[in-house]
Amino acid sequence: MTWPSVHDASFTDQTEDARDASLADRNEDARDASFADHNEDAREAAFPGKHESPRKTVFLDRDGVINRLERGNYVTSWERFQFLRGVLDAIARLHNAGFMIIVITNQSAVNRGLMTSDDLEDIHSRMLAEIEEAGGRVEAVYHCPHRPDENCQCRKPETGMFDRANEKFNVDYDNSWFVGDFESDRKVAEKMGLRFILAKGDNGLRKAVSEIIG
Repeated sequence: MTWPSVHDASFTDQTEDARDASLADRNEDARDASFADHNEDAREAAFPGKHESPRKTVFLDRDGVINRLERGNYVTSWERFQFLRGVLDAIARLHNAGFMIIVITNQSAVNRGLMTSDDLEDIHSRMLAEIEEAGGRVEAVYHCPHRPDENCQCRKPETGMFDRANEKFNVDYDNSWFVGDFESDRKVAEKMGLRFILAKGDNGLRKAVSEIIG
């Protein structure tokens, strides 16, 4: 396109103004589109499960259900973590049956000063890696670091960790379960409308999974 010669100042000014306005509009539209895409991407990243159909889910307690626990002795490092017999096969079976698996665990050792959040993250990263290597998958691990005397809203039998899971995942509560190793875990299952199974010790989760899947 040939622009008017420079000596036509009036036409040049008008055309320049038109070009500037058009460019500004295009830039504004581009910014709006980019911002919208960014926000949508952020929402997808933050809440991927919310765009799926409701999924049947098994919530698992950790200590006493997944790993061995001697009462009064906290699992504060990977070296002290030991899978209970039958757990890896049981989780793989749940996964292959189409269940979403989420771990919910009280970990007051953090706020008792017996371990750091990084220590706990290391344990969970290694735990998840071994589960996946065995053919299973855990979608998320939620933990409460608080001591009982802190009266938080996330320590079981409060529902805070489940509420956090609800913000991200679309759980089919009519067809979902909570597996815990204490009768007190039944309370939070009832609050959340989950079926409850008591399981503890070697092969406890394997028996629970057999009941869930049938």
